[in-house]
Amino acid sequence: MKHDQFILRLKKIIGRQSIRGFAQNVGINDGTLRSILKGSKPSIEIAAAICEYANVSLDWLIIGKEASDKNIKIPRHNLSLSAGGGSPVDEAELIDYVPFTSEFFQKKLPYVDVKNLIIFDALGDSMEPTVHNNDLIMVDMSKSVLMDGVYAFTIDNSAYIKRLQTGINEVIIRSDNHELYPPLRIKNEDLNSIKIIGKVIWKGSIFGR
Repeated sequence: MKHDQFILRLKKIIGRQSIRGFAQNVGINDGTLRSILKGSKPSIEIAAAICEYANVSLDWLIIGKEASDKNIKIPRHNLSLSAGGGSPVDEAELIDYVPFTSEFFQKKLPYVDVKNLIIFDALGDSMEPTVHNNDLIMVDMSKSVLMDGVYAFTIDNSAYIKRLQTGINEVIIRSDNHELYPPLRIKNEDLNSIKIIGKVIWKGSIFGR
């Protein structure tokens, strides 16, 4: 293998994770991972464990060969995430699966675990121009620790997609269509009213909708 290219692909998989955190997730020693990143060749068992965790092919990790066009199917639920006034969550059910190629995740979202992903529909105009009515929204449910970003969450059994921003002793819920939808402020002592579903990592639109 061309080891410098292998290391670049490995770093792409690791993404924003810490070396220690990634190694723990894969099930290897972080010292071993550091040695690999410095030029040591991994055993086939370690390479396979990395591929299994990252949902990439061994051929791609080792020699850069693109995976076949085998689809990865992400579950889509019939819960609409309100980019507006809130949608009830009581009867959310799996309705179908949205197919993606493995190449899509390798190139666009190499750091995600597809087992943590779910897709919903956006409803309303409060997140325009970022998210439009009826857009497909992909949510990473492993991202449940609140940091600044766009999240899917519930308040009082209603589901939303909004931009969450941490402030001093509060969380600010912002709509990107801020001229029509003013921000909502939640004090830290009331944060248990917010249930994070996950962080929005991708959206898909139909042209002209």
